[in-house]
Amino acid sequence: MFALTYDEEAALARLAERLQQWRVNKEPVIDFAARVGVSAPTYVKLEKADPTVKLGILVRALRLAGHLDDLDLLFAEKGARALFVEKKPSRQRAVRRPRRSKSEPG
Repeated sequence: MFALTYDEEAALARLAERLQQWRVNKEPVIDFAARVGVSAPTYVKLEKADPTVKLGILVRALRLAGHLDDLDLLFAEKGARALFVEKKPSRQRAVRRPRRSKSEPG
């Protein structure tokens, strides 16, 4: 099995979080899982961002949540990708503290 990068894990976690938000106010996990056609534990894995869940299960869950068209944004022009791409803050260098001279008490 392969390992996901930090960015890949973060993107998957954001997608899973959105899926959970779309479902939470509508119906219990066990009912939604049955409509998707999987067991409740399998569906919970999807909402927990488990990368081993089949892509087809994600697509079905998106359709049932009313967000299948959002999947098209993944393949849209660069400007439309904001839904799934989160900008990371730029790194800033640490400010160096001045060194103490040998003559200063310390």
